[in-house]
Amino acid sequence: MCRETLKKHDIVCLQETWLQAFENNILEDLMPEFSFACKTSMKSHHCHVGRPYGGIAILWKTKLDDYIEYVDTAYENMQMIKLRTDDGIVLVVNVYFPVNTHENNELISDYI
Repeated sequence: MCRETLKKHDIVCLQETWLQAFENNILEDLMPEFSFACKTSMKSHHCHVGRPYGGIAILWKTKLDDYIEYVDTAYENMQMIKLRTDDGIVLVVNVYFPVNTHENNELISDYI
C-alpha cells in the first residue's frame, strides 16, 4: 500500500517513522526515487528499551529537488518545506501531536 501511495503522489508526509537519526538512510535505500527530510523523537545518546516511537519525515520526488527548500523549526514534532511553483510558494507542514498530552500546548499556540 505504501509503495502505491508513493507512486501516486509527488510529496508525502510520514509520521511515526520510528527511525533514529542514524537510520534515516533506510528511507533512501527503500525509496531511491525520493529525497527526504527526517526528524526523530528518540535521542541517539539514550539506550532504548521497548518499541521505538515518534519520528516524522517529508518525502518528495527527486525531480522536485531544485524547487524544494527545507525550513528548520525548533520543534522536534514539526517540519516544513517550501515548494517554489509558477504560482508562488507552497508551504508543506508535517506536524505530529501525540494524543493526551499537554506538552504540545506551546507548539499549538505558536503555530495554529
